[in-house]
Amino acid sequence: MLQLEKRIDQNVAVARELIVVQKKDRALLALKRKKLSENQLQNIQAYLMNVEDMLSNMELTKQQSNVMNALNQGNEALKKAQQGMPLDDIQRLMDESAEAKEYQVVAGSTSLLLQYTSAVMSGSLTSMHLQHCMPVSMCAAKTISMGHKQYR
Repeated sequence: MLQLEKRIDQNVAVARELIVVQKKDRALLALKRKKLSENQLQNIQAYLMNVEDMLSNMELTKQQSNVMNALNQGNEALKKAQQGMPLDDIQRLMDESAEAKEYQVVAGSTSLLLQYTSAVMSGSLTSMHLQHCMPVSMCAAKTISMGHKQYR
């Protein structure tokens, strides 16, 4: 490209010199060579742009291919992991966990109710019992009156 730019500049300089010495035909010929060099330069620049676009597209395609491969590998790993965990087993574990949490709430409330009842019966009811045990005991009594589930 640099050579073409120099050739263009040389043709312009030659054309000016030829005009000064009154050789219009040769000056026109130098300007035609200048125009030809400019066209060649434009074509080369267009080719370079095409090559740069192709390189960019190739890089993008490579990156997209890497992403697709990673997604496929992740999908396969997820499928393998899911095969080891049947949905029924997961649902059963979640149900058992929920039942265990509910049992802890009922058992804890029942324990506080027993403490409150014992304090009332022994006559050692304190402000601590009234603040902490009373509200929980009422909830426990409500829970117990609603009936217990069968826990494993």
